[in-house]
Amino acid sequence: MKSQSIIKGALILTTANIITRVLGFVYRVYMSNVIGAEGMGLYQLIVPIYMLVWSISSSGFTTTISKLTAQENAKKEYGNIGRILKQSMAASFLISIFLAVIVYIFSNYIAVSILKDNRAEIPLKVISLCFPFMAAGTYITILVI
Repeated sequence: MKSQSIIKGALILTTANIITRVLGFVYRVYMSNVIGAEGMGLYQLIVPIYMLVWSISSSGFTTTISKLTAQENAKKEYGNIGRILKQSMAASFLISIFLAVIVYIFSNYIAVSILKDNRAEIPLKVISLCFPFMAAGTYITILVI
Protein backbone atom coordinates (compact mmCIF):
# COMPACT_ATOMS: atom_id res chain seq x y z
CA MET A 1 0.00 0.00 0.00
CA LYS A 2 2.73 2.43 0.96
CA SER A 3 4.90 1.67 -2.09
CA GLN A 4 1.94 2.42 -4.37
CA SER A 5 1.55 5.89 -2.87
CA ILE A 6 5.28 6.54 -3.27
CA ILE A 7 5.15 5.42 -6.90
CA LYS A 8 2.01 7.48 -7.51
CA GLY A 9 3.67 10.56 -5.95
CA ALA A 10 6.82 10.01 -8.01
CA LEU A 11 4.77 9.73 -11.21
CA ILE A 12 2.86 12.93 -10.41
CA LEU A 13 6.08 14.83 -9.72
CA THR A 14 7.76 13.44 -12.84
CA THR A 15 4.79 14.40 -15.00
CA ALA A 16 4.68 17.89 -13.51
CA ASN A 17 8.42 18.30 -14.08
CA ILE A 18 8.14 17.20 -17.72
CA ILE A 19 5.24 19.58 -18.35
CA THR A 20 7.17 22.43 -16.72
CA ARG A 21 10.25 21.72 -18.87
CA VAL A 22 8.21 21.58 -22.08
CA LEU A 23 6.44 24.85 -21.26
CA GLY A 24 9.81 26.45 -20.43
CA PHE A 25 11.21 25.28 -23.76
CA VAL A 26 8.23 26.67 -25.70
CA TYR A 27 8.48 29.96 -23.78
CA ARG A 28 12.20 30.34 -24.55
CA VAL A 29 11.68 29.66 -28.25
CA TYR A 30 8.88 32.24 -28.38
CA MET A 31 10.90 34.76 -26.37
CA SER A 32 13.97 34.36 -28.59
CA ASN A 33 11.83 34.99 -31.66
CA VAL A 34 10.33 38.12 -30.12
CA ILE A 35 13.39 39.81 -28.58
CA GLY A 36 16.12 38.45 -30.86
CA ALA A 37 19.68 37.41 -30.16
CA GLU A 38 20.73 40.67 -28.49
CA GLY A 39 17.73 40.62 -26.17
CA MET A 40 18.40 36.99 -25.26
CA GLY A 41 22.01 37.91 -24.45
CA LEU A 42 20.85 40.65 -22.09
CA TYR A 43 18.28 38.28 -20.60
CA GLN A 44 20.99 35.71 -19.92
CA LEU A 45 23.06 38.41 -18.19
CA ILE A 46 20.19 39.42 -15.91
CA VAL A 47 18.86 35.97 -14.95
CA PRO A 48 21.78 35.06 -12.62
CA ILE A 49 21.20 38.27 -10.63
CA TYR A 50 17.49 37.47 -10.42
CA MET A 51 18.15 33.89 -9.29
CA LEU A 52 20.68 35.04 -6.70
CA VAL A 53 18.20 37.48 -5.17
CA TRP A 54 15.45 34.85 -5.30
CA SER A 55 17.58 32.29 -3.53
CA ILE A 56 18.59 34.79 -0.83
CA SER A 57 15.09 36.07 -0.18
CA SER A 58 12.86 33.03 -0.62
CA SER A 59 14.37 29.64 -1.21
CA GLY A 60 15.24 28.59 2.34
CA PHE A 61 11.93 29.70 3.77
CA THR A 62 9.81 27.10 1.98
CA THR A 63 11.76 24.21 3.47
CA THR A 64 11.68 25.79 6.91
CA ILE A 65 7.95 26.44 6.72
CA SER A 66 7.29 22.86 5.64
CA LYS A 67 9.35 21.47 8.52
CA LEU A 68 7.87 23.75 11.19
CA THR A 69 4.28 23.31 10.06
CA ALA A 70 4.72 19.53 9.94
CA GLN A 71 6.00 19.63 13.52
CA GLU A 72 3.05 21.75 14.65
CA ASN A 73 0.65 19.52 12.75
CA ALA A 74 2.11 16.42 14.42
CA LYS A 75 1.64 18.03 17.85
CA LYS A 76 -1.91 18.99 16.82
CA GLU A 77 -1.19 22.65 17.62
CA TYR A 78 -2.72 24.26 14.57
CA GLY A 79 -2.70 27.81 15.93
CA ASN A 80 1.04 28.23 15.42
CA ILE A 81 0.94 27.31 11.73
CA GLY A 82 -0.58 30.65 10.72
CA ARG A 83 1.90 32.53 12.87
CA ILE A 84 4.83 30.66 11.32
CA LEU A 85 3.57 31.45 7.82
CA LYS A 86 2.97 35.14 8.57
CA GLN A 87 6.37 35.65 10.19
CA SER A 88 8.28 33.90 7.43
CA MET A 89 6.31 35.76 4.76
CA ALA A 90 7.10 39.08 6.44
CA ALA A 91 10.80 38.22 6.74
CA SER A 92 11.04 37.12 3.11
CA PHE A 93 9.13 40.18 1.91
CA LEU A 94 11.36 42.57 3.87
CA ILE A 95 14.51 40.87 2.60
CA SER A 96 13.26 41.07 -0.98
CA ILE A 97 12.39 44.77 -0.62
CA PHE A 98 15.84 45.46 0.81
CA LEU A 99 17.52 43.57 -2.05
CA ALA A 100 15.29 45.29 -4.62
CA VAL A 101 16.39 48.70 -3.34
CA ILE A 102 20.05 47.62 -3.36
CA VAL A 103 19.87 46.28 -6.93
CA TYR A 104 17.94 49.35 -8.11
CA ILE A 105 20.39 51.82 -6.56
CA PHE A 106 23.51 49.94 -7.63
CA SER A 107 22.20 48.81 -11.03
CA ASN A 108 24.75 50.99 -12.87
CA TYR A 109 27.62 49.52 -10.86
CA ILE A 110 26.35 45.96 -11.32
CA ALA A 111 25.86 46.47 -15.06
CA VAL A 112 29.20 48.15 -15.75
CA SER A 113 31.54 46.50 -13.24
CA ILE A 114 30.12 43.01 -12.75
CA LEU A 115 28.19 42.22 -15.94
CA LYS A 116 30.47 44.38 -18.14
CA ASP A 117 27.58 45.67 -20.24
CA ASN A 118 26.04 49.09 -19.60
CA ARG A 119 22.86 48.10 -21.52
CA ALA A 120 21.96 45.84 -18.59
CA GLU A 121 21.32 48.80 -16.26
CA ILE A 122 17.71 49.43 -17.30
CA PRO A 123 16.71 45.73 -17.24
CA LEU A 124 18.27 45.45 -13.77
CA LYS A 125 16.17 48.37 -12.57
CA VAL A 126 13.03 46.84 -14.06
CA ILE A 127 13.68 43.36 -12.68
CA SER A 128 14.46 44.75 -9.23
CA LEU A 129 10.84 45.90 -9.03
CA CYS A 130 9.77 42.26 -9.41
CA PHE A 131 11.59 40.95 -6.33
CA PRO A 132 8.85 41.69 -3.74
CA PHE A 133 6.21 40.13 -6.01
CA MET A 134 8.42 37.09 -6.49
CA ALA A 135 8.72 36.67 -2.72
CA ALA A 136 4.95 37.00 -2.32
CA GLY A 137 4.41 34.48 -5.12
CA THR A 138 6.44 31.92 -3.24
CA TYR A 139 3.95 32.06 -0.36
CA ILE A 140 0.94 31.93 -2.62
CA THR A 141 2.33 28.61 -3.86
CA ILE A 142 2.68 27.40 -0.28
CA LEU A 143 -0.89 28.44 0.57
CA VAL A 144 -2.25 26.58 -2.45
CA ILE A 145 -0.37 23.39 -1.57
